[in-house]
Amino acid sequence: SAHHEFADASIPMTGGGAYKYERFLQDELRMGIHKVDELTCLLTGLNFTLENVPDECFYLEHKSPEQLPYRHSHSMQGVFPYLLVNIGSGVSILKVESEKKFKRVGGSC
Repeated sequence: SAHHEFADASIPMTGGGAYKYERFLQDELRMGIHKVDELTCLLTGLNFTLENVPDECFYLEHKSPEQLPYRHSHSMQGVFPYLLVNIGSGVSILKVESEKKFKRVGGSC
């Protein structure tokens, strides 16, 4: 058969692709999808990275124009609140207050 079947398979998808490719995945691959909130997934992934991947996240401290910025590693300890800027087909600016609490504070439409 030209079609592959993934019986009982379901993959999580976010954003516009979850809607754009839903019919294709169902008809051509016989695969279901589970639509999940894009920003919640992004935040969950970032928090996982902050907790588990040393030196992956950092911030730059620039004390004066005469000095080059200094790179500091960052971990979850004392990280909240922070701003998360997500750039995709649009821009979302989120204020992250805890591992589960965030709100959109700006960005494009």
